[in-house]
Amino acid sequence: MTDLTTAHTRPETLGSVPTPAPVNGAAVGDIRTLRRASRAEQERLSADAEVDRRARAARLALELREQQLAATRRERQAKAEDKRARAEQRRTRRTARRVRWWAAAPRVAERALFVLPILFPMGVAWAGQIQFAMTVMRWPLPAAIVFAAGFELSTAYVARLDWRSRAAGDNALLFRAATWAFAAGAAVMNYWHAAGPGFAPTGEAVSYGLMSITGVVLWELWST
Repeated sequence: MTDLTTAHTRPETLGSVPTPAPVNGAAVGDIRTLRRASRAEQERLSADAEVDRRARAARLALELREQQLAATRRERQAKAEDKRARAEQRRTRRTARRVRWWAAAPRVAERALFVLPILFPMGVAWAGQIQFAMTVMRWPLPAAIVFAAGFELSTAYVARLDWRSRAAGDNALLFRAATWAFAAGAAVMNYWHAAGPGFAPTGEAVSYGLMSITGVVLWELWST
């Protein structure tokens, strides 16, 4: 029994039987190599995925930037077109106004030719009545202006009624008589404040009096 046990434990006997230790060490090394290779492949794939992600993000950012630039260009173009449209509208309105003015100029000139010769003598008469109210009646300037305006506008009012009545074919004798009565009253007042002692005629008195009559005479001639 002792020999058998010793024979089983001798190195020569152990060396003659293959041990699995070297085989297990190679397998572990292969597994580790595979794991390292797998990790390297995963890292490479992750790096490639990160590169792809960054590339996509860069492309998206570039596309967004291009879209923003395109939107900015469109907005600028729209503003420029709107500005041109407004400028064209202003030119069109100015042209239309000029055309209307040129078309209306003959009518305006014709009316002015008839109206202004009547208005200027009435204006002189108005100034004379203001002086009458201030020198004879001793009224202040604001009240004198109101007095003169009331008298001259009353004369123009009844003269207008006279013209409308004659244009309608009615009897305008009453309105014509009222027009001449207002004109005579204005002539007397204008003569009065500028007359000399004893109501003597002066150049200023005669001029003011004639202006009051001249406006009504011109109105009569025009309305006739």
